[in-house]
Amino acid sequence: MQDRYRLGAPQLKPYGGMAISPAASCLHCATQCFKGMKVYRGFDGKLRLFRPDRNAKRPVMSAKRVALPGFDDGGLVKLVMALIQLDMINRDEVIEYIETHDAQIAESEADRDVILCRKLELAHEELWPSHKPAWKTIIIHRGAYFSGNDAEIPVPSCSRIDVAFIAHHAIADGLSGVAFHTAMMDNFEKASTMAGEPTWPMAINGILTPPRPVEDAIDLSGSATSETIDTSGFVWTGGAISLDDFKSRIQLITIPSHQVLRILDLCKQNRVSMTSYLHALICTSLCKTLEGAPGLRAITPYSLRGFAATSPRDIVNHVSHMLTHIPSTRLDAIRESKSNSRVEHQKIIDLAREFGEDIAAELKRFPRGSALANLSQIQDLRAYCLSQEGGERGSSYELSNLGVVEKWVSADGILTLERLIFTQTGMVVGPAIGFNCVSIRGGPLAMSSTWQDGIVDDVLIKAVTRELEKRLMSVDAALTD
Repeated sequence: MQDRYRLGAPQLKPYGGMAISPAASCLHCATQCFKGMKVYRGFDGKLRLFRPDRNAKRPVMSAKRVALPGFDDGGLVKLVMALIQLDMINRDEVIEYIETHDAQIAESEADRDVILCRKLELAHEELWPSHKPAWKTIIIHRGAYFSGNDAEIPVPSCSRIDVAFIAHHAIADGLSGVAFHTAMMDNFEKASTMAGEPTWPMAINGILTPPRPVEDAIDLSGSATSETIDTSGFVWTGGAISLDDFKSRIQLITIPSHQVLRILDLCKQNRVSMTSYLHALICTSLCKTLEGAPGLRAITPYSLRGFAATSPRDIVNHVSHMLTHIPSTRLDAIRESKSNSRVEHQKIIDLAREFGEDIAAELKRFPRGSALANLSQIQDLRAYCLSQEGGERGSSYELSNLGVVEKWVSADGILTLERLIFTQTGMVVGPAIGFNCVSIRGGPLAMSSTWQDGIVDDVLIKAVTRELEKRLMSVDAALTD
């Protein structure tokens, strides 16, 4: 009986008619409340609410007086602010434009990557306001490069534009970044036909229907299991989980296109995937760098777009992951092998094949026992994550490989997609290091290493990254006995 006198969960819906029972008391006894909370548009185009907290408290008092169900006045303010956000987008909330100066133009490619990484690090450290868009774009215009060694009369050669799509992981997975850049490049072709500059704030006509959440697209009932993580032997997982003074870090390496072809050829010859081979090289680089050659636990995210029949153009978070334990004895054998020897090479290939077998088995049994199914059993994910503070991490590293993206050149040949980069914020309760890869067909492979400052020593990260880059750049080197 009590549920009849409670309001249901609030929802934002497109404007339209309302279904109401003929027996509703408001039609017979006029038991109603009305509140005209207003939104004002300023001369700057921004929308403002006048004392929304006071306005929201009044209908609560009125409802009590006429014996109507009460509601959370603070929740009402949040709903109104969300409704305003649905109707329009402010430019400064979703776009940040940076113009470099001439002094920066002469910097090397590595120096330009440092500037980009620092900007991405700051973006990863920012929290998303609850009433603002959970995404933004950062545009860095590098100006013109200059050709020739004689700086007296520089000749403009080309200019570079870095476009970063930053999104909350709750609404976007790694492939959503690819979807954004694909849509952006397609719209470059239409830019010349667009009339004038866009109008800000940008009004949205109607409420767009979002893609289905993965929980609605895939039946997870009965798929959760009580399997526990293999904790046998010492496993390196970096520093303890900490929520204090969070800072995110990024290290970036780029493997040129000719070397990517050699890596792909090696994978084809040994019948292993690029993801599996990268896993084996990461494990090798870590065990060659870490003292004591401890065991490792590796996370491999995998896309669920195929399972959920999701369009590659959708911005969604349709992803799960698997956990692989690599015991110290397995890594000891690699560590004790001579570098660049045939013995070491074979052990690396064997480890890559094991990763491949584990990934294939995980995909075959999905969704049973999947991380997604198990996470769906946690009622309050935020409280669960906060409860982990001070404890040990469950994994050593994560490898997210987005695969290959088609190369893009504008019809007039002026614009060319030079490189794609995928980064993540340093994970607070996740693995100590995140390795993130994406490549362009016929172009370079970009790999970023991301971590939380203070959880992994910078010297260790540089050593592991240097070792990994050296091995990727020498896959075709002659092996010794």
